[in-house]
Amino acid sequence: MKRLIASWATALALLTMPAVITPGISAAEEGMSPGMISSAKNADDHLKLAADYEKQATELRAEAKKHREMAEMYVKNPSYLNLKAGFDQHCRAIAKSFEAAAAEAEKLAKAHRQMAAKAK
Repeated sequence: MKRLIASWATALALLTMPAVITPGISAAEEGMSPGMISSAKNADDHLKLAADYEKQATELRAEAKKHREMAEMYVKNPSYLNLKAGFDQHCRAIAKSFEAAAAEAEKLAKAHRQMAAKAK
């Protein structure tokens, strides 16, 4: 019974973790706001947004790297519970999501750099 409770507690913790963990993108988002995005008219506005998106992409890639490293630690230090629960797969899936978000942020940065060039 204790093992069952421990298993359920672990599963619950893993399921709620994404809701609790905020990726390291808050610093980049501080500079961005819906108003700033919608009011960007000149080159400087677009360059600022591009820089914010580039910073966000860098932070997202760092989070992805951290999760890939955690996945490797689970593989290198296997136990029955983490192998059965698929902790390494969980970490790889999160890393993949962070990589995809970073790629999107880089696309947005590129687009704002192009808008800045046209606004000059």
